[in-house]
Amino acid sequence: MKQGSDERDELGEIFDVIRDQNRETAERGVLDHLLGVWDVQVDFFFLGTSVRKQAYGVADGRHIVGGRYLQLAIATDYDGNSYNALIILCFDAVIGRYMSVLLDNTVTSLMTCRGDFDGERRLLTEEGEFSNAAFGRRHPIRATWDLTDDNSVDLLWEAPLGEDGAWFSVLRALMTRRPDEEAVDL
Repeated sequence: MKQGSDERDELGEIFDVIRDQNRETAERGVLDHLLGVWDVQVDFFFLGTSVRKQAYGVADGRHIVGGRYLQLAIATDYDGNSYNALIILCFDAVIGRYMSVLLDNTVTSLMTCRGDFDGERRLLTEEGEFSNAAFGRRHPIRATWDLTDDNSVDLLWEAPLGEDGAWFSVLRALMTRRPDEEAVDL
């Protein structure tokens, strides 16, 4: 009989750890800045050319999976072409870092990043890896989320694609919060 009791105690301890890691924290609250409906302007920078395309659309930020993750769905249009993206963000309590995954309609792959939040500057800075359709390869990526204004977000992606590995902007998304808008399905 003792073995069953020990197993229940051990399981109880495991579930206590899981509950502790899933509690509401200030770190998870940082991502709440992205909740709501946003007007979006996306600038695409094409390295090695003078081409810069702008896309306009909407983004919808909402909690998913019991509020443990934040989903940011983006739908834009430029010159009759669509750019759609889905970004899933979370704070990983196990490693103590922010994590994100991007899926978009430019290439069938994932951009994966992890990073930290600077509370004083209100910047979430992540680094990871990205499949770039224009270059036909995966390469490092840096994402900086400027959350200094409650009603806007400035997201910048940079990659080391220049000569000698110089970092260049590849995308910039400027988001402006729509006041009191209901969530939209994108």
